[in-house]
Amino acid sequence: MTKTTTTTIAALSMLLGAGLALLPGETLAQSKEPLKVGALFTTTGGGAQTGIAALIGARMAAKEINDAGGILGRQLVLVQGDDGADPTAAVAETRRMVQQEKVEIMLGPLYSPTAIAAANAVMKTNTQLTYWSFATSVLITPQLGPTLFTYGPNTDAIGDAMADYAVDVRKPKAIAIFSDDVQQSKLQVERIRARLAQRGVPVVAEDQFPANSEDVTPQLLSLRRKGVDFILMPQTFVKDTGTVLKNIDELGWNVDVAGNNGVVISYNVIAKQVGPTAIKRLVAGVGIKPFTACAGDAVGVSPYAQFLVRLKQFAPTLDPSTQVINVIETYDQLYMAKQAAEAVGSTDGVKMTQWLENNSDKTKPIAAYPRLSPTNHFIATSESLTMADNLGETRADGMMRRAGC
Repeated sequence: MTKTTTTTIAALSMLLGAGLALLPGETLAQSKEPLKVGALFTTTGGGAQTGIAALIGARMAAKEINDAGGILGRQLVLVQGDDGADPTAAVAETRRMVQQEKVEIMLGPLYSPTAIAAANAVMKTNTQLTYWSFATSVLITPQLGPTLFTYGPNTDAIGDAMADYAVDVRKPKAIAIFSDDVQQSKLQVERIRARLAQRGVPVVAEDQFPANSEDVTPQLLSLRRKGVDFILMPQTFVKDTGTVLKNIDELGWNVDVAGNNGVVISYNVIAKQVGPTAIKRLVAGVGIKPFTACAGDAVGVSPYAQFLVRLKQFAPTLDPSTQVINVIETYDQLYMAKQAAEAVGSTDGVKMTQWLENNSDKTKPIAAYPRLSPTNHFIATSESLTMADNLGETRADGMMRRAGC
């Protein structure tokens, strides 16, 4: 049994004690028919950390909503699926959720490749329900998925935040961009390159490696020979981020690295993977602005800090490496779906979508300042982002330090 599988089983076992079973067809004592909510997450394989966190958020929101009377007076039942971060499996599981389980709201698929595959194969013509993702690809549009909403933020906003941080805060003499070959990462690279050009800052070097590489030392040596003193690293997978940091440490290269939103979400996982010396090379990442604070900001009063208190009550044995950002994003999404459904008096996907496009400012999620519209279904826009530094240190209330303030 792998470490990932063991972690997954342990986390799911903990969740089963949290008050909401994931049994398809489960019935509750109530006067109205239960409302099925799909929970199609990646809970096995390389993306399991994100999926487990999402599952915690779904369960926490569902329990709170049920305790308060449900959605439209109907108790929620979560119907779980696992796509293993595989697009083919995501399509099959999406079909099962929609066609067999008859879910009325669906959380997931989570990743850009799985969300895009599900949208193309199933959801482009099935608009009777809303579905909610973490996908960040700019290919995620209302045309692709008319009733698909994603926390994102999209790759353009992430790339801009990384480039602006390098120029305005770090002010390096020689910037490099180093990434894997996944499409999502390539899109971020294009945006970073364009943003740096717009800011009048040249990219001294750029290199790429196959995703899930065991060693990237040759590419790093090439960057070092070109005099690079700062690296922007838009990776897709946690494992690859760890490999880069470990190889930098093994080379004894004193170069700092800034990553995308993934390094903030998975910082504790990466730190455990690479050790205390290598993790020091990771100096910043794209963070959620409502989760960060400047010196002197009041402690314990933000919605994020208050959520962390409730999360500890809901899951007192939560693994410290859990990606809390993903917990909150799923939690937010189910509450946004509830608000839309109750506003239109239905779980009809088209009606809910129209309401969300015109009223997102009323939803008040914890992790974003949404500006949804008929042309934008990304919940977290550039206004919701900032760079966070000192990633291994948080205040007593859980807030991270906002870079540059």
